[in-house]
Order: sequence, then structure tokens, then C-alpha cells
Amino acid sequence: MRLATALITCSIVAACATGFEPRPIDSVPFRDRSVTQTDSGVKVTAAVPSASETRDLFGISLYKKGVQPVWLEIENLTDDWVVYLPAGTDYDYHSPFEVASISRNQKARAKAEEYYFQNGLHMQIAPGKSRSGFIFTNLEEGTKAFNVDVFGDEKVWTFSFFVQVPGLAIDHHEVDFHAIYPEDEVVHFTKVGPFTEALQQLPCCTVDAKGENQGDPLNLVIIGEPMDIYYAVLRAAWDETEVVSAASGFKTTMSFITGG
Repeated sequence: MRLATALITCSIVAACATGFEPRPIDSVPFRDRSVTQTDSGVKVTAAVPSASETRDLFGISLYKKGVQPVWLEIENLTDDWVVYLPAGTDYDYHSPFEVASISRNQKARAKAEEYYFQNGLHMQIAPGKSRSGFIFTNLEEGTKAFNVDVFGDEKVWTFSFFVQVPGLAIDHHEVDFHAIYPEDEVVHFTKVGPFTEALQQLPCCTVDAKGENQGDPLNLVIIGEPMDIYYAVLRAAWDETEVVSAASGFKTTMSFITGG
């Protein structure tokens, strides 16, 4: 009886010791935040799990290793085969086997390799069919910006996604930009000429104590709709910054976006 109990206990310990216990994908609600785009017969749905959701999905803390899975579903409504190339999403993406190598336990690694491969996204999609699965990208906390490129014989589809990922307290989400300056200090331009002249009056650079020698550029002017500018700087690999709570109890925020 003691021997049987010992054997059962050892079996349980061995199972737990694999270190790889993923949860079924349908049990983790990250796809509730999915975003869908459609263009000329190709439909793409994207979702990005948070750090905790990723840990549940894959049984490993991938975010701590700089790996961020992106779930995609590509539906081909055309009459021809199409191909998805993951390098367009992240040119330095990780293969399922690379991600599985994070586990040092050989039993966990073998199990992870099989699981990651089965849940990866196959690149070719037949006419009238859909494919779904994960691409393992490099970590970008906050707003995840990426492209999905789909290729046909005579056409290329490019979808740009900007997906909010829970977990990072983005500072500019708390800013009321319309309240930063009083209305009487805001100048509205309706013609290009006066606007150009106003820009020319701005100092271009820092100067020394004597005001003679110029240093680093001082003013940056970006012209465009706010959301277009926001997406453009994210696409340019600039990083959002996080709200910082000081030890004294005062809450401070870092700059809106920092160059990457």
C-alpha cells in the first residue's frame, strides 16, 4: 500500500515538474479585445494577450524573456491561394522551437515544442479557408503596433494594427490635451503663410550662456491629425512611457512618447 501510494505521488510530482501546463486557448479571454480589418477579399483578426494571459496560455512567463505572442486569424475569401509572411509583423520574430528553448526542463521543452508548433500560424491559406494561430514577436508593452502582410499572385494586402495591451499604465491616456493651455493662449491658423512665419520665429536650438553658439535642436513640429501622428510615431518604433508613482506618494508622469 505504501509502495502504491509512493508511486502515485511520484507520478504526480513528475507531471508537475515538467513546468509546462498551458491552459486551453478558449479559456483565456484575450480575444475579447480582438480587432478585425477587411480588404478586397482578405479578412484579418488580431489580438495580443497580456503578460498574465500569456503565462496562462503557454505555461511560461514569455514576457519576462522579451517574447510577446500575437494571435492572428486570416480568412481568404478570394479564389486564389494567399501567403502570410511573419517577417512583415516582426522581422526578428521567434520560431516556435526558439520559444520552446526558453524552458530548461527537457520534458517541458519537448512538450512546449509540440504545443507551440500546433498553435502557430501556417503561412499558406487556401481559397475560401481561414488559418489562425500565434506569431511570437519581440515584446512591446503598451500599444502593440504591427503589420500583417498577405501576398497573392497579383496583389499584396497590408494591414496595420494598433492594439492596446493591458498591463502598462500609459501616461498620455491620463492627459487632457485640450486643457493644457488656456484657450486665449492657443493660436488658430487658417492660412499657410502666417503659420509658416510663426514656425520661423521659434528658436531652433539650445544656446550657450552668451546666446551665441547653438547646440541641440530644441523644437519639433509635427503637423497632422492627432491619431495619425500617434500611429506614425508608433510605427517609427518610438516607445510609449508609463505613469510613475513616486515613493513620496505623489504621482508623476514621464513624457508622452520617447524616441526609440
